[in-house]
Amino acid sequence: MSIDPEIAQTRPAVLIASVIHLLTCSALHGVSIAKSRSLSQHLAALASGPDIDPLLRRACNELMHAWYQQAVELSHEQIFDDAGVHADSAPMH
Repeated sequence: MSIDPEIAQTRPAVLIASVIHLLTCSALHGVSIAKSRSLSQHLAALASGPDIDPLLRRACNELMHAWYQQAVELSHEQIFDDAGVHADSAPMH
């Protein structure tokens, strides 16, 4: 999902509302690769806003990295599932 740069810069409340929505959907219906990626992108856009409080910027950056990592892990699990291999039985290199 691509985030409109104008919204990111001029409407941080829209990004916050989107983040809250995505977090709620994840809590109620489970985390997916798409939700994780979208959360990461929304948090990055929110953190890049020029008028964002430094504490909120730091929190968004930390959470953005956590959700990005979650998306990566889910992607790897998907690859193993698609290949019919369980992640815990895959050879370690």
